[in-house]
Amino acid sequence: MADPIDQQFVRILEQARRPGGLSCARELVADYRREVAANCLVYGHRNVMKKLLRHAGHVPREQVRVLDYGCGVGATAFSLLALGYLDTYGVDLHPMAEQNRIARELFGVEGDRFFQYDGLTLPFPSGVFHFIYSEQVLEHVKADYLHAYYREGARVLAPGGACLHQVPHRSIPYDSHSQTWLIHYFPRALRRRLYAMIGRDAAYLDELLSFRSPGFHLRMLGRYYDRYEDVTLERVLDYNPTQFYDGPQRLRNLLHAFMRRPVLRRLIAPLLRYGVMLDTLAFRNGSAIGAGPGPCAWDAAETVNANADREQC
Repeated sequence: MADPIDQQFVRILEQARRPGGLSCARELVADYRREVAANCLVYGHRNVMKKLLRHAGHVPREQVRVLDYGCGVGATAFSLLALGYLDTYGVDLHPMAEQNRIARELFGVEGDRFFQYDGLTLPFPSGVFHFIYSEQVLEHVKADYLHAYYREGARVLAPGGACLHQVPHRSIPYDSHSQTWLIHYFPRALRRRLYAMIGRDAAYLDELLSFRSPGFHLRMLGRYYDRYEDVTLERVLDYNPTQFYDGPQRLRNLLHAFMRRPVLRRLIAPLLRYGVMLDTLAFRNGSAIGAGPGPCAWDAAETVNANADREQC
């Protein structure tokens, strides 16, 4: 089941890449905005939206500064721009000129909103974001960059801010990247042989994935943030069978049905951390958004210049 919001964004992206395609892409943006407004709480990125609304729903959207921490092509960030979160930013390891061109010319955003960075130091001052999120990013972060990822996220989060991480981990029996069961449990040499036997690119998957335990992620949050919550059960209970899900759909529906029954939920809940993707919210102590001074301002031109320097390299 494909996510229609992401599908529409991909069409905008593909159209904008064609010579002279921006004018046609503009026609797609109106439909995209309507789809996002109607279904942002239905399809794949609903978890980000619900946590953002819970944390900052009482504040005008244009006043909420958001960071997509490992944004990929920017699908979720653009859905937030379409909803009026005009102070949304994204970072990733690859050049972002395309995303910035689309944001400026199709979404009316002034200046750059997407930045390439080195995986070690975010190109923002400390304490500037009300809400940060990552969607299935941490399983791709290599060991040399891992502490920097957590440390930098905590550094740029404003006092009173919240950070949502959605983390596939080593204990989950099904890996959606390779679309296989249990193979990632095995030692590297055997894992590579098994991937090769079923036609998977073992070298690519080894480079792509660095699974860790749920406990490791929680320890990192405890080290770098003031406090955190495990909100995995909340996501499982809130599951919508119509939403995009890239795993075994029938099994997911069955799990949801079990979790709706109090007795079964008490039995299953302790095991869920080890069997499904981990969701956490981490916080910096301080006044709630809208209740005190906002995050510090910064010279956006300096950040834009740093972005341009990286993309010229």
